[in-house]
Amino acid sequence: MRFEGQPRRHFDQKGLEDLADDILDKGQKTPVRVCKHSEQKGVFVLIGGERRWRAFGIIRDRTNTDPVVDAFIDIIYDERHHFREAFFDNLQREDLVPVDEAAAYRRLYIESTARSHHAKVTEIAKDAKKSFTHVENYLYMDSLPGAVKDLMNPLWPKSQRLTVTAAIEIARSTDNPTLQLAIAKEAIERDLGVAETRGLISLKTGRSGYGVSGRLRKPSDDYRVFKSFLLGTLHRAKRFEEGLDINALYETRDDENYDRETDAKALEILIGHLNNIHESIKGK
Repeated sequence: MRFEGQPRRHFDQKGLEDLADDILDKGQKTPVRVCKHSEQKGVFVLIGGERRWRAFGIIRDRTNTDPVVDAFIDIIYDERHHFREAFFDNLQREDLVPVDEAAAYRRLYIESTARSHHAKVTEIAKDAKKSFTHVENYLYMDSLPGAVKDLMNPLWPKSQRLTVTAAIEIARSTDNPTLQLAIAKEAIERDLGVAETRGLISLKTGRSGYGVSGRLRKPSDDYRVFKSFLLGTLHRAKRFEEGLDINALYETRDDENYDRETDAKALEILIGHLNNIHESIKGK
């Protein structure tokens, strides 16, 4: 049976279907890990290998038979030990969802008997074979409200998801859940990169002399935001130029001529602003 405390909550359905195909074609390559149920005789509980276990469920539904699952029986001492074993087994998988990983670190942090924050994070990092910074950043990410974590849904297209780096930056910048959600949504809608997201955070939080704090802007802050604008604009312009068939793009529009004229005028205005900025940079 499934371990209800399984730290991994998200599974790619297509990946499971592919795994089921592979098992049917080539057989099971690696046994799952199980332990005896603490209360029910003859019942075994998964420790590691839930993707394989789910794939066998798909095979059962396809064939209307109960497939034989190869398993290695391990010894588990208590529920805490079970959770740790299950998590560290999943941690080796490349497709472990960051939100699940962060939640697991939080549980390990809470259950740790170490006395200080630094000692707790160090202990987890050592056991997980991760850096101190990695674990601490993921703990920050886990502190985000559910509405922000939902924006990291692995089932959504990548372009519509909040990135791990952006989530960490947001979590470290403010503990205001309303502001965290607003920044996250804007970062996704504007398809911001790391540097641009940091600039947005600065504007929204005032941490670098912008926005809500009312402090004066610093030249170094202005330059960082300006540089991120330049790099982001250059990157997007190259991507649109090299990756889009402009004519095909407009052929799908209801009013092709109007959209072409409107967008051309907008580009002319943008180019004018960029030329003015260009002249100012060259002027000194």
